[in-house]
Amino acid sequence: HFAIINGVANSPSASQWEILHSNYGYRGAAYYRQIIDAVEAPAVPELSGWTLNDSYPYVYSHQDGWLYYYPTNEGLWIHHFSSGQWVLKN
Repeated sequence: HFAIINGVANSPSASQWEILHSNYGYRGAAYYRQIIDAVEAPAVPELSGWTLNDSYPYVYSHQDGWLYYYPTNEGLWIHHFSSGQWVLKN
């Protein structure tokens, strides 16, 4: 039995832990790749005054330092590198 389960939190195309495919037998890598590639990434949050760093996903820069965000089912966890604090933004 072969199954593909979405592990991406906050995807607009599929719920996290949703079964995207379940079947007996192997149909080839190209078939499964198209199912996996159909899962969309979560939307990038808009944070006022912060600029998304194109070189590093999930990282913003600002005159006050760097910020890392991590989307989860709970909401958006934000980590400010300078202070070392994590904040949950719903």
